[in-house]
Amino acid sequence: MAGFVSIIGPFTGVNWVVTLALSFALVQQAVFPEPIRVMPMGDSITWGYDTPGGYRVHLWNAWRGVQLDFVGSQTANSAAGLPDPQHEGYGGFTTANLRVFAAARIVAYRPHIVLLLAGTNDIASGVGWQAAFTSFTELWTTMINADPNVVLYVGTLTLRTDGWWNLCQIYNSALRNWAIGKPRTILVELEYILQPQDLWDTVHPNASGYLKLGNAWAAAIRKRVPYR
Repeated sequence: MAGFVSIIGPFTGVNWVVTLALSFALVQQAVFPEPIRVMPMGDSITWGYDTPGGYRVHLWNAWRGVQLDFVGSQTANSAAGLPDPQHEGYGGFTTANLRVFAAARIVAYRPHIVLLLAGTNDIASGVGWQAAFTSFTELWTTMINADPNVVLYVGTLTLRTDGWWNLCQIYNSALRNWAIGKPRTILVELEYILQPQDLWDTVHPNASGYLKLGNAWAAAIRKRVPYR
């Protein structure tokens, strides 16, 4: 069973009707004639702790030679090879923390795409996966209503090797079921990207882990944006 998503392209003025299958692959694609504004949003993994540039530098380099514009109010933790350091990554933030300003940031920076990876701090706070998931859906609603054209790429939670991982996996399962048919929403599978050797500690990726995440985000975008 497939859901149908209507994406109104501010880039072309064309109303693209796309099919969102269970694999979340868009079979109808569009080429955008202006730089794609991408807003990385989330917690310390989006910020890039403890590796300069985190996954963002690898995402940028994967799109070398095309018009990409990272947007956001933060520029901390940049890196050599990342000339556009803007993002919305905040260490320790929960989905509720992000919800406070998410709509304002989308309105201010007008991203075409938001890469949203959040929820692991909710789980680790001990609220339970149901409360964490409810908070995520409230964040999603806030963001999707902030701009009628923004597309949200939502990542499943990445590996952690502490006692919270089982709840993260339950959360991810709920996220997969919830995402089917959601408008302007693409689920990006990150749960299986990292191995224990890709972690700096029990939660944060190391350099090899961030490389894998950057490439995973790039591949997810490229499937739907055949950019020249």
